[in-house]
Amino acid sequence: MIQPAPSLSVASVEHHDPAISIITVAYNDLENLRGTLANLFALPHGSNLEFIVIDGGSKDGTREYLQGLSEPRLRWISEPDKGLYDAMNKGIERAEKPWLWFINAGDTVDAALLRPALTDGEQAMIFVPVLDNGKPVRKRVPQWQIPYCHQGTLFRRDASIRYDTRLKIGGDYKYMLQYLRTYKLHPRNVPIQRINGAVVAELNGISRQNRVARDIEACRISLEHFGVCSNVLFFAALMIYQYSRRWLNRKRTA
Repeated sequence: MIQPAPSLSVASVEHHDPAISIITVAYNDLENLRGTLANLFALPHGSNLEFIVIDGGSKDGTREYLQGLSEPRLRWISEPDKGLYDAMNKGIERAEKPWLWFINAGDTVDAALLRPALTDGEQAMIFVPVLDNGKPVRKRVPQWQIPYCHQGTLFRRDASIRYDTRLKIGGDYKYMLQYLRTYKLHPRNVPIQRINGAVVAELNGISRQNRVARDIEACRISLEHFGVCSNVLFFAALMIYQYSRRWLNRKRTA
């Protein structure tokens, strides 16, 4: 198990290929899974990449499709699970490379993203660009929601950090907060890499379809992680900021 870093360390850029376990979770989504795996298999980084597919026992031919693949870097299972985050934990358990990257069925990865490699000795995470409907996904305030898009985040493999399977929508948010705390990182100190290419992500999933449930879970996670006093101060400052912006906008248009 990787031990937590004593202080902040951001992944460095080297001139060798990164060793990454790319984990894809799927359930009855064969068409999107086909497209994503075709994209991943074409990435020009040889044996340094491994591909792990966790299928929840799909009934749409996914198992048969996976059985027919001859990609030696691919490992997969197809069995019932307890939900999305249970499946992602199964991916962590099976990963063998020093870095984890969760790429969903339907997403694609630009090969340019793999040119900066991550030094095995670093204890850090890295953000890479993500496009949602052609627009860059930007960092967010971690007090309220996941600081950066999950598909654009590479994590050092650490089996002690797991997804909370009690959550239905906010497990990725809690996972990232746990990771940041364990490695004493702050989102402001983990820059998005300025490189060509991006992950083209499908971000129209369960969190956007269930905004109320998402926000309730996010509030619980934020209270658990940051505490009541910190949240009260944050939201008071946020309300003052938003009110001030509206007041200034009205003054400008008056």
